[in-house]
Amino acid sequence: MEAIPKLALYILAIVIFIILFSFFFGSNSGFNAVKKVFSGVKESVNVSIGASQVKGEKPVLPAEQKEAINLLKRTMEKMKGKQQCFQKYQTTGGGSDQGRNGLPRNGLPLLGEEGTSIILEKAGNDLRMILLGGVAGKQEISRDIIPGINPCVISGENIPARFQSQFIEKLGPVSDYYNAIDKVMIIFDGSENKISYNDGPLLDFEDGGFLYTPDGAQVCFFPTNDASTNDDGLDDDFLGNADPAGQFSITALLQKGELKWCQ
Repeated sequence: MEAIPKLALYILAIVIFIILFSFFFGSNSGFNAVKKVFSGVKESVNVSIGASQVKGEKPVLPAEQKEAINLLKRTMEKMKGKQQCFQKYQTTGGGSDQGRNGLPRNGLPLLGEEGTSIILEKAGNDLRMILLGGVAGKQEISRDIIPGINPCVISGENIPARFQSQFIEKLGPVSDYYNAIDKVMIIFDGSENKISYNDGPLLDFEDGGFLYTPDGAQVCFFPTNDASTNDDGLDDDFLGNADPAGQFSITALLQKGELKWCQ
């Protein structure tokens, strides 16, 4: 009687062996089916996405952009502790598309095909500068801290008009002529450099390469507007599209000593 259970065990083992053999080595085997599934997943994914990250390659800034961004950083550092004064961060002969009299409209070279973007964000009493580029412009190139500086803009409700009244038209002191913010981003929109702040809309950025500090603890950027001063920013005719000899050009006012350079 014991031979029957043993025979049954042998038969069961043979059946299991046949099933496993068919699964792994048959022409229509389940193993092949599993391989086909994973192969299809691999082929359906664009493996080029994030390729630089996968390979550990770090994007490198073009030399012209690197020089200009380093100068921007050094200029902001030098403005620390200064009061109600202007400075330029534009490299000699640098700047993006040309405005009136062939002068650059913006202090940075075009941040175009390389997909570079500059993020400046408040970090306590300091300023964090993050550069992005590489694949889809999303890879971090570098990050630095500029101590003792926070960002601001001459933009916001009635702010550009107040700034224009005090510093350009010389109509007397006003309050609330700058906007303390948490974040600035400078990016190429497909045709020119643009600026946004606090994750708001992209604004014109024909600043002529000028920065302003009200108190030495904040450095202000100048969004602009093409037609006239509005809540977005100053009329670019005062800045990146100005006639340097014009009555209300910031360049001319600085040259005449009516506005102050940060020294």
